Amino acid sequence: MSEIREDKLLTDSVIKLIEKTHNLKIEKIKWHERYLGKECDCYLISKTNKTVGIELKEIDIVKAVKQALERRDIFNYSYVVMGNGFSLSSYITTLVRKGLIEKMVNRDIGLIISQENPILVLRSEFHLLPLQKIFKNFEEWLNGS
Repeated sequence: MSEIREDKLLTDSVIKLIEKTHNLKIEKIKWHERYLGKECDCYLISKTNKTVGIELKEIDIVKAVKQALERRDIFNYSYVVMGNGFSLSSYITTLVRKGLIEKMVNRDIGLIISQENPILVLRSEFHLLPLQKIFKNFEEWLNGS
């Protein structure tokens, strides 16, 4: 694990929640690395090579969501994982006031509050990545679809 304080928000319980939510088996955790040209706090790689981008913040939900929005197109799933320093209603109020909750929903970015029993507030949805779309379209073309 990384030595950065906010990285402690990605607990085993949070990983298990993501695995259960998306029926994944996480095999690798990459900390603070560039992926397809963009650096993020962390990303997970599943046994089936699906990727989960994660932005971790103790309290700055606005910064975390903006970073997740910038990186959304490079991961199959995307989550903002927040500390429990503020109430859930405070986080949601901030997102609504800043016009970010609608962007999260439209871009399928999930939200998890990290604590002993993490709370899945908003579920991320699967996105095909550009290269995956090319292969899918090519496969459909080969099959005459």
